[in-house]
Amino acid sequence: LTSSQVSQLLFVALALAAKSPGEAPAELAGSQVAAVAASEVAPRFGEEEMVDADQLERALKLLDMDSDADLQALAAAPKSSAAFSLDSLDGDDDDIESGSQTTAASGSDLGVELAADPRVAHLALFRRAFPDVLAHVDDSFQVFRSVVYLTPLTVLTSAEHAGRVVEKLSFFCGGSSSSSTRAASHALGVHLSLRCTRLLASSSIDRTLTGDARALMWSLFESTAKSHIAASRNIKQMSYMSIVSGISMWRRYLVMPEVDARHVLFGPAGTEQSPPFEWLCSLMADQEMYKRFHAALEHAETSTTGRDKDGFVVRKVKQIREEAEHRAAVVRILAASTILLVLRRLLQDG
Repeated sequence: LTSSQVSQLLFVALALAAKSPGEAPAELAGSQVAAVAASEVAPRFGEEEMVDADQLERALKLLDMDSDADLQALAAAPKSSAAFSLDSLDGDDDDIESGSQTTAASGSDLGVELAADPRVAHLALFRRAFPDVLAHVDDSFQVFRSVVYLTPLTVLTSAEHAGRVVEKLSFFCGGSSSSSTRAASHALGVHLSLRCTRLLASSSIDRTLTGDARALMWSLFESTAKSHIAASRNIKQMSYMSIVSGISMWRRYLVMPEVDARHVLFGPAGTEQSPPFEWLCSLMADQEMYKRFHAALEHAETSTTGRDKDGFVVRKVKQIREEAEHRAAVVRILAASTILLVLRRLLQDG
């Protein structure tokens, strides 16, 4: 197989394994968007949402077998004469495993242990194919998420690719995406930061990889915070579910004992501003947030029902006003408590 063919097959395998984010209901007054944000729509950043992960792993092992000797060994196997199919990988596991052993790199060769990043087993494959795969993602978030889930950290954190990964994630976090996609994008950023955190806990990684991982963690939090700040200024893009789920995921990440808040909330030496801290502080201090939530609720109501706000009955006007005040209070309290949590962690760590 040529490098181009391997890249195309890898993209198809990742696309087939991609799981689309759930659809959130319209953020109308009285809707249970907060409950939805905390349950089925907002993903759990510690888990990888894939379709048939076992079949995908077998496909990756097959694509790793790119040497002539490996291909000849596979062709000579009795059970491997059938045509390769991504939809039905029912070949002999032992044949695939034995064929992929010659291409799997050891942890000592890669500068990172398998325990720190299990995806390192397919490092050679993703190093070769990642640029082409990322170029074909376009505007499909579920495929991009699948690519990030499966790509080894040494590829994602490299200076060659880290900027493009952050840029793509920032696009999906932007106000042009649906609220469910924005929440899932925020969760993906935290998920990737958690992978970097666990990598930093490994004693086998070299200094260059450590610096790259910390730089990527900061860039992820910085870009998602900037996306939230920009969306909050536009009532058509302001999403209560996205804000609440975003803060909640940050809290869950920051309370983990292995997490150092300085790596994600404060940039490298010489960085003057902290967009993550700016976002949290702006939410906490915004005394007129309820007005923007009120305008956003009116816009959602008119867009969904087709009625002009002048035609709202007294009950609906009262419901929108109370809902706007409630959402503003919840967001400000969440932001304030998260800031206190961060300060306590920083004081405990000295």
